[in-house]
Amino acid sequence: MRLRTNGAMEGQMDDTVRAVTPLHLWIVGGLGVLWNAFGCYDYFMTRTRGAEYIEGMMHTADGEAIMAYINGFPIWASAAWGSASGAASSEPSCC
Repeated sequence: MRLRTNGAMEGQMDDTVRAVTPLHLWIVGGLGVLWNAFGCYDYFMTRTRGAEYIEGMMHTADGEAIMAYINGFPIWASAAWGSASGAASSEPSCC
């Protein structure tokens, strides 16, 4: 192989081909982020606003009864729910 004037070896690739990320990958990735963001939002709102948020989401439900049920979860179930939604650090320390 001979050395060219630009410093590259003759016979090697001078230009690299850059792969383009397919559009469907960005669409599926964006939808996945939105799906997980709603899970984080739901967990955070349930833990901070409680019955008011529940009643706003489910108009025919009794928010206080649902919050009593959720607050009755064992700590490991609450931790699993929070970590699965990605919002475990937003749980108030009082609960």
